[in-house]
Parts: sequence; C-alpha cells; structure tokens
Amino acid sequence: MNNAQELLERLKQKISEKYDKLPEHIILCLGNPIMGDDVVGYIVAKKLKEKGLRKNLVYAGVNPLDFLRKLRDSDAKLIIVVDAIQAQLQPGEIIVDWLENIKEAETLTTTHSIQFETLKRLVRKEILVVGVQGSIYEIGARPTEPTAKAVTIIAEALETFIKQEQADIHRKFSNPK
Repeated sequence: MNNAQELLERLKQKISEKYDKLPEHIILCLGNPIMGDDVVGYIVAKKLKEKGLRKNLVYAGVNPLDFLRKLRDSDAKLIIVVDAIQAQLQPGEIIVDWLENIKEAETLTTTHSIQFETLKRLVRKEILVVGVQGSIYEIGARPTEPTAKAVTIIAEALETFIKQEQADIHRKFSNPK
C-alpha cells in the first residue's frame, strides 16, 4: 500500500468481510523502540496517543501476554494487531488480512516470541493483522527507511479510522431515532 487512504480502504474492506458494522475492537500495538524495524507498533501507538486517540488502543510493548486478561475479558470482538512481522515479504511491505487468510499464519511471527495463532487461541477473538515486513532487528539499530514510511502510512490510516469512528458515534447520538 502506497498511502494512508489505500490502507484505510483495505482495513474497512477486510472488516466488512466479517461484520456489517464495526464491532467493539482493540487496536493492539506491539513493538520495541530499541530494535530497529521492531519499532512499528511503538511508533504507531505513540503517534495516536499524541493526537489524543487513546480509546481502544493498547500498547503492549514486547509482551502481549502481559495484557492477556484485558484482551480476553474485554467486550471487543476484534483485535487489530499492529506489528513488525517476519513473512518473507519486501522490507516495508504492509499486509492487512485476517490471520486465517495469511498463508504463513502458522509461522508468521511477531518479533515478540509469540506466534499470532497462539495469541488468537488465547484471547478467543478475531485477529486482523496490520503488519510491516521489517529487515533489521538488532539492538540499537534505527528503523530502516521502508519501515519508517510504512509506519507513517499506518499511523495516518488508523488516525482517520478512529476519527471516522468517533464521528459516526457522535452522529448516532446527535440524531437519535
């Protein structure tokens, strides 16, 4: 995906495959700010928080299992996972797909010692992956240019996604039937 609008449309299209309207959801960002391209979820969460967009946002750092109870016990039906991935794609390439549609799902990993399939089984929710193929995961490394560009696209798309959701909620309550 080359821009935030394309990513936003892809995200909406994927959600509409399973839901008539946006379900309760959590945006789960994973990332390590000192490990090169593993910074994806960290920067996305930071940018969204700086814009005041904290509702339904969880930054789980490098260990999503620390948030297992919160994820499992929430009313959310959908978890949108934002993370760097290792899936033999081009560096900086963004994927948006249901976990079960990703052919590498059994081996597709976050860089946080948990496979997405394990996370799905533990939280018992649908998982939509917004992943960026990274290339450098070394302590002290800076994110590569392709990853930095992808992070900007994801943050912009999710910002618009959240703002549109908030506007829809506002309209719903401003115009009761």
